[in-house]
Amino acid sequence: MIDRLPDLPDLPDLPDSHLRLRVPMVLSGKASGLAALYDGAVRAHPEMPLEPLSSFRTLQAGALDRGVPAMALVTMPKSGSLYLRMRFVEGLNIPPCHVSLDLFPHDHLVPAWAEDLARGGAIAQEHLDASEAILDLFHRAGVTRIVVHIRDPRQAALSWMYHIDGTTGERTSVRRLMSPAVPADWKAIELGDRLDWTIANHLPALIEWTAGWVRAAGRGSPPLEIMVTRFEDFRMVTRFEDFRTGEDAFCRSILDHYGIGDMAMNMHPLASSDGALDRRKGEADEWRSVFSAAQLARTSAMLPADLCKRFGWAPL
Repeated sequence: MIDRLPDLPDLPDLPDSHLRLRVPMVLSGKASGLAALYDGAVRAHPEMPLEPLSSFRTLQAGALDRGVPAMALVTMPKSGSLYLRMRFVEGLNIPPCHVSLDLFPHDHLVPAWAEDLARGGAIAQEHLDASEAILDLFHRAGVTRIVVHIRDPRQAALSWMYHIDGTTGERTSVRRLMSPAVPADWKAIELGDRLDWTIANHLPALIEWTAGWVRAAGRGSPPLEIMVTRFEDFRMVTRFEDFRTGEDAFCRSILDHYGIGDMAMNMHPLASSDGALDRRKGEADEWRSVFSAAQLARTSAMLPADLCKRFGWAPL
């Protein structure tokens, strides 16, 4: 653990205290030090909740009484992450929490946070990569089951570009945490060139992130039970009338993975997990109509054949 904060650049435009600490430390190459700082703070103050939610401990205790285990949900960026998390937060009346610094494609797990999650009664949704260090820390913390949620990386890359477009005003500072760094003149870049940049810089990270978790799921060491789910199975239905039924079955399969398949769950979530968090179209293949012919060919050629076969991602 570091005993004091290092000298950091002054970034007064950041919107909250967490970002005012996280952004400069990450930019200064001290992300591992920040994880150690958080870890030491929680160990020194074990009563500290994982989230600035006044009811966190109460909700966690109630969920533990009902037998809700630790739910670790690792999601590909722009795969409906918040919506999916809120289905379980509201459906099971459990608190959300964090166990990492929320970085991509290489994150840092905070061991004390992971240990607190391992107690059960809460859900953590992160974009963690399947590095040996992270898998080992999960195992040592006592987290035994993980759900990894993915989608076609071509669509995730397109949604990521739109996400960058939406980081305006005070949220523009969040772009500094994105890796690789977003061009400073992003707003002035034409759509086609923004897509080219995203395809060249972000799509490879999405593909390798997915491949890493597939390798981890098949390796079995450390002994973590890893379930891989697809966005396409969550949101892709043929009729509007089947929409909720498809989602409910998807959520129930995740409960099965955590050993609570028969647990009562509210399958009619509140508005906060509906329109408010469904920020974009939710289409599985919007990329087909947005990418140019050259971009379609290039992105499809980048996808490994084994991943396409495993997840049913059509080339074109």
